[in-house]
Amino acid sequence: MNIDQFEKYYDFTIRCIDREDNLTHYRLTWALSVNTVLFGFVFASKWDNWLGEYANYFVRGASLYGILLTFFSLKAIYAAQNQLKYLMKSLEDAARKVDPALRIDSTSKMDHEKFNNIIHERTGYPRPFGDGSYLAGKHKFIQWGKWGATTYCWMIIGIWLGLLIFIEHIPAIGGKQ
Repeated sequence: MNIDQFEKYYDFTIRCIDREDNLTHYRLTWALSVNTVLFGFVFASKWDNWLGEYANYFVRGASLYGILLTFFSLKAIYAAQNQLKYLMKSLEDAARKVDPALRIDSTSKMDHEKFNNIIHERTGYPRPFGDGSYLAGKHKFIQWGKWGATTYCWMIIGIWLGLLIFIEHIPAIGGKQ
């Protein structure tokens, strides 16, 4: 593969990476927004006791809906993250096929390739996710970005499960008793 072919592939892949990154952001934002509204309704139903004896049923239903919604958002985030991993691997594989002698700035040392920086070393282009050489193992730097988005989802699922389990022990807080 020559450098011109790699440049086109790089530009296309960067656009795909940007799209998948935005999808992760949108999916997480949507899940957090809907769960915030659900939490507000649950709190209002327990605070004002506006549903009376049906408040616990409403909280159970909202909890189940929150768990399902967040679980499906989590699966969608995992799908986007897996696509990011695939795109990064395909970009690295394409960079391995570029002859390093074609690189414009050939002053850097090729031994940096062992630190998972092959894209920059072979082509001079920046890595889409930065330099992952400080982490052990291949693609570990993607994991940090994945954990941020998925941790919120797991925390929300945990909160909904706790609410679902302990709803009987949460009294009406204020308002009409």
